[in-house]
This record gives sequence, C-alpha cells and structure tokens, in this order.
Amino acid sequence: MKIRLGIILGFLAAMPTLLSAQDFSDVEKSYDVLTEQWLRISTDMKTYQGLSLYCRQPAVKEGTHKLLHTIHYFDSVILETLNDPSMQFDGREQKKTVKDIEKFESEYTLAAFQEVFDTSCKTRRALEKDKEDLTKEIGMYSYDGQVMMLETQLHRYLNHIDKKVVAIDEHLHLLKPHHVAQIQSLMFTGQ
Repeated sequence: MKIRLGIILGFLAAMPTLLSAQDFSDVEKSYDVLTEQWLRISTDMKTYQGLSLYCRQPAVKEGTHKLLHTIHYFDSVILETLNDPSMQFDGREQKKTVKDIEKFESEYTLAAFQEVFDTSCKTRRALEKDKEDLTKEIGMYSYDGQVMMLETQLHRYLNHIDKKVVAIDEHLHLLKPHHVAQIQSLMFTGQ
C-alpha cells in the first residue's frame, strides 16, 4: 500500500505537467485520462492510510484538489456546449448528460469535497489522539471499529463521485465529432 501511495503522490506532483502537455487537444482522451487518474486516487482515498496521506501531505491534498478542479472545468465546458442552442444533439442523451453534470457540479463541488475531507481529517486526528483508550473498547467503539466506520463513510462519498465522473466520461464518448470540436474551441479560447 505504501508503494502504491508513493506512486500516486509522485503522479500528483507530475499531473499539472502531464495535463499542460496535452493542451486538451483531444477532449475525449483527456477526459479518459482524468477519469482514470481520479479512479486511482479515489481508490486509495477510501482507505484510512489514503486519508492519512491526504491529511498529512500537502502535495497530495493540493494534487487531489487540482485534479478535481480540472474535472469540474471540463464538465463546465461540456455543459456549456450541451446548452448551446446552435448545436444539434440527441435530445434524450443531452438531457441525461446535462442532468449528470449538473448534479456533479452542484453536489460534489470542490468546496463540498474539502468539507467532507476536512471533517474526516479532524475525525482521524481525534482517533489517533485517543488510540490508546479506543484499543481497549469493543466492537464499533474500538479503534478498529471507528476506523472502519470512517472508511465506510469515505467509500460511500467517493463512490458517488466515481459514478458521476465515469457516467460523464461515457456520455462524452457519445458526442459527435463537431460537438467535440466545439468543446475544444471553448477550452482553447476560454469563452
């Protein structure tokens, strides 16, 4: 686990370079990369060790925030394109995609993520502070029981994010080439 977390930490440090090197010239592939990166990080963050690394390593916290911010940026541009009346979309697919993006953009914002993880870090600190006393307890009141409950909360929250990111990625692949070109032009011009 430590090796995997070390790899993730190294990856997060290099992420801004990787993303800028792509220049978002291929939106679908870029979003695939972002989705894959998110799923790797999310998998580790669902564990107590991953949470501990997030809480104690500013580079991990910053890299995770940058990745989530980049995903939200992509989603905003995709949403803007989907809401453009001059673009021709399959109405049903467009509605499903807009619904998924709007839910992700409203319920799983970077601020909401930070709030969940700040609370989880405080809980983790309290567990570590009271570890000696908690190891004498039994069941869900024990140290291990409290760690398991915290991991379960993180797992549920991150699974919701995972599902939305993957769903949006799948929707993106259903767009036609001229739609993707519109998204790319918005990314390059920032309009």
